[in-house]
Amino acid sequence: MKKQLLLALAIAAGAAQQANANHPDSVYIATYANNPKAGLHVAYSSDNSRWIGIGDNYDFVKSDFGAWGAQKQMFAPSVLKHDGVWYAVWGVNTDKRQFATTRSNDLWLWKPQDYPYMDVSEVLEPVLSREGDEFVVMFKTADGSVYKTVSLDFSHWSKAAKVDNADYFSQKQSISVGGVRVEADVNRVPWHFVNSLITNVDAAAQRFARESERMSGDVHKFQSLATLGLFLRSMPPAARQ
Repeated sequence: MKKQLLLALAIAAGAAQQANANHPDSVYIATYANNPKAGLHVAYSSDNSRWIGIGDNYDFVKSDFGAWGAQKQMFAPSVLKHDGVWYAVWGVNTDKRQFATTRSNDLWLWKPQDYPYMDVSEVLEPVLSREGDEFVVMFKTADGSVYKTVSLDFSHWSKAAKVDNADYFSQKQSISVGGVRVEADVNRVPWHFVNSLITNVDAAAQRFARESERMSGDVHKFQSLATLGLFLRSMPPAARQ
């Protein structure tokens, strides 16, 4: 039994090595959202042309802003990789004076979200970048104006200052994932980084499937089992002694 287990582990390890060998050392990774009611999606590509989504529209992080249900939305997420950390901002609604912020070391585990308040009519299409030692968020308002807020620590943000519209820029790329055209932030990462995300998503899907099992499905799951018959026979009092 022990030899069989070791053999199975060796085969699995070899398969994993072979799978990794079929990919380049580094690949492109894209972060995007194609539906405000969903969350941040991730795709990868070896040539920055043909993109493969990780999971079936898996939400790597969703907006926690607002009441449960329709209010929790993610508009135009902007993701920046800086010093090995992934920083993200997005619009929380089309009529709110706030935007969302969060960060992650691996795109899998995310810090609690913050929602900086800006003294403007609304915050639309925030774009995150770096200028020197500062994080910078440029955003629009409904009247077409552009504003800028900065932070040294990604937690405390300056008062929004109106800037020239030409200062607003986005480095997003237009890519196609599963036949759907989306605007995405694109970075280059080691293949093992993407492989870890794929492994995590697969494990989450399997866990969800197990937790979603219901007794109503037992009739199909166990339909091949033979019927068990039970017979009871009454014994006379004399036989019980």
